[in-house]
Amino acid sequence: MRKLLTLLIFSCTFFVGNAQTVLWTETFSNACASDCDATAYVGPNGAWTETLTGVNGSDANVFYVSGQECGNAAGACGSVCGAADPSLHIGSNASVLMDQGAAYLSGGGGFFFPETDRRIESPTINMTGNSNLTLTFNYIENGDGTIDNATVWYFNGATWTLLQDMAKTPLTCNPQGTWTSLSIALPASANNNPSIKIGFRWVNNDDGIGTDPSFAVDDIQITTPSAGSTPVANFTASSTSLCAGDCITFTNTSTFAPGATFSWNFGNSQTSTLQTPGSICYATAGSYTVTLTVTDANGTDTETKTNHIVVNAAVSAGLDNSANLCNNNSINLTTLISGSTGGGTWAETTAVPSGQFNTVSGVFDASGLTPGIYTFSYTVAGTAPCPNDVANFTITVTACAGPTAIINASSLTVCAGQSLIFNDASTGTNINSWTWSFGSGLPGTANTAGPHSIQFNTVGTFNVWLEVTDDNGTDDQTIQITVTACSSPTASFSISDDVICPDDCITFGNTSTSTGPTTYVWTFPGGSPASYTGPTPGQVCYSTPGTYAVGLTVTNSFGTNSYSQNVDVLAAPTIVAGNDTIIDMGGVADLSATASEGEITWSWTPNTQGSILDCIISDCSEAEAMPVITTIFTATTTTTEGCQATANVIVSVDYKAYIGVPSMFSPNDDGENDILYVKGLGITNMIFRVYNRYGQLVFESLDQKDGWDGKVKGQLENSATFVYTLEYLLVNGTSGNVNGNVTLVK
Repeated sequence: MRKLLTLLIFSCTFFVGNAQTVLWTETFSNACASDCDATAYVGPNGAWTETLTGVNGSDANVFYVSGQECGNAAGACGSVCGAADPSLHIGSNASVLMDQGAAYLSGGGGFFFPETDRRIESPTINMTGNSNLTLTFNYIENGDGTIDNATVWYFNGATWTLLQDMAKTPLTCNPQGTWTSLSIALPASANNNPSIKIGFRWVNNDDGIGTDPSFAVDDIQITTPSAGSTPVANFTASSTSLCAGDCITFTNTSTFAPGATFSWNFGNSQTSTLQTPGSICYATAGSYTVTLTVTDANGTDTETKTNHIVVNAAVSAGLDNSANLCNNNSINLTTLISGSTGGGTWAETTAVPSGQFNTVSGVFDASGLTPGIYTFSYTVAGTAPCPNDVANFTITVTACAGPTAIINASSLTVCAGQSLIFNDASTGTNINSWTWSFGSGLPGTANTAGPHSIQFNTVGTFNVWLEVTDDNGTDDQTIQITVTACSSPTASFSISDDVICPDDCITFGNTSTSTGPTTYVWTFPGGSPASYTGPTPGQVCYSTPGTYAVGLTVTNSFGTNSYSQNVDVLAAPTIVAGNDTIIDMGGVADLSATASEGEITWSWTPNTQGSILDCIISDCSEAEAMPVITTIFTATTTTTEGCQATANVIVSVDYKAYIGVPSMFSPNDDGENDILYVKGLGITNMIFRVYNRYGQLVFESLDQKDGWDGKVKGQLENSATFVYTLEYLLVNGTSGNVNGNVTLVK
């Protein structure tokens, strides 16, 4: 089917020679109305043939010769003319839609396969005795750029070459565009050549993108200029009456010899030296004079057409707009117009007109209408060829509810003698009336939205009432205000502990009473922080002994009150301990401590040695210490209030290792030397083994307190000499080995 799309206007390049002699012509006059394949066409010059120049799908577009696309003159619109004036054109395959004129299938969507690449070729043309040859024809063409595209080709008797990729023709006539004339100088190889041909190639892919017309051609001529004729300048315009911003094409209809030059002036500051200048646009309203000068070897001629192009100003109805409207109100639609040049006329375009629109004033009265959408148009008439411009307006009519009264009060409680602020926060459509009643407040009434400052002097509970009215009705609201007899504040606070030791902290709790906005000022002499402004200060810490008065001052709009309470920071006790000393391992150190008060206790580091200290007297002011390694002893005194002081004593242990095993023992149960023990101090880990004379292990111990009683498997060994080994680790981190003999004597 033919595609009705609007594209930019393009122009094709051509020239017409003056006094041209026509040497060869083809008009495709086969009297066929439709569906005549071009490969079957035989004209007065002979048969036209076809070459497949690339890939062609099973439903490829084909060349037809028929009046389904009429071979019109340049400047005419594409049309159908039956058998009257056929053209050569590319159309859809008979497997799809058959001959529809210059309308092709650009894509099959997977159902058809219209990819096409074919060239239709003329019979052989004998140009013996002729030179300076020009090919002229009328055509229409569109497609899709160079993807779906027609080209004209030339055969010199041996090879085909591309002669020209023709410009797309204007689409000023929908859908098939405007027939355009094109003249092309043939190559020098055509001069006196008895075997030239011309051909037209069409290609398209299968992407579904493209716009009709495809390609059609008619009235083909090969001419040679007559000698001695001077040029005659002339031109036509695709339109001489425009709207501002439109573009037109100029067709050079001059007669001239080959090699002519051209000078165009379009009256709008645009010029051109092309034979056919393409698309020329006029942006501003006015009348424009166009001039064309043609110069060739035989002379010069100028054609001037005064005020030839008339450009009219475009009109604007403005922007489309919309609004909402209650069905008890009206609106003047002229207030919705934006950007119009004015002078328009109103009309209601609602499917079922409301009957309540004034087309003169533009007022739409929605009173009593059924809720829904109502549409209107504002049309500003353009001066031909400028079109009218229309702005559309949509009014949504709704059944609007009445207002909702809402009172916004600064507070619902107030002290006697103070004021509250009242504002209207109601919702509605064009609220236009307010009626207030403030109970015992002064003033007692008001009739505006507010804000209203109302003073209340009487203690009690009072109603505040507001009634509002809008376009859709009336509503009211009542709230209650409580007025109390407010007084000055009472300051007080609680203390977590009022007797503390140095560097302790106290938590203060605010137990004051007050009404309304209140400020709090705390003072903490000797404390950190020293002051605080706020209800609750949290913890306050004291480092210096003494008695300090903590103060709190509370203030509201009715007065000020203060409260104070003492905090006692006790002096810390003192303690002296002595004396630092050095002892041998296994020795005893005498310790002493003297405290100003409190109970003395001792601790030591490292504390992994077990119980190594004994108090000599009950208050532990004197003690004995038996460390096995160098140890720090700390004496601590704690008062009844929990205050503490400490002092340290260092007892250094001079470590000397005396590790060994006796050379003889007698396990005869006489109570003397019955058990073989490892001797020495400061052993933390050991492995002690005893072997008989055969090297057999008879005893093993990992603990210094675990000795050998001379028995093996419960039986006492006979007197003999045994070998032992000892591996040990001492408290100071040193280790060693001892090997030797021991004699068992019964």
